[in-house]
Amino acid sequence: MAQRILVERLVDLEQKHGVNISATGFLEYDEDEREYCVNVFGEVTGPKLRYDVDIVISLYNPQGEIIGTETTYIMEDSFDGIESFSETISVPGGEQVGKIRVYPKQG
Repeated sequence: MAQRILVERLVDLEQKHGVNISATGFLEYDEDEREYCVNVFGEVTGPKLRYDVDIVISLYNPQGEIIGTETTYIMEDSFDGIESFSETISVPGGEQVGKIRVYPKQG
């Protein structure tokens, strides 16, 4: 069964890049790979983009140390005001996930 994980947004960066990000994260055990992974599902909304935007997804352990990261890309020329994304990040052996942080940066 999946466990929901807290997703932290950086609203100031979202405003700077003209987007809103909503995301949900789940910790699950992957039977095939025999490891834990975090699945993050989200949407980016906003007006026409001024440039390509990267959506960075970072995992942190309960001590605040980064333990994994992934990036998804939103292209300026194909963005029509809403775009969904999903990413899977493997959790290193022996680590626990404390939170997920999702934020935009210029691509």
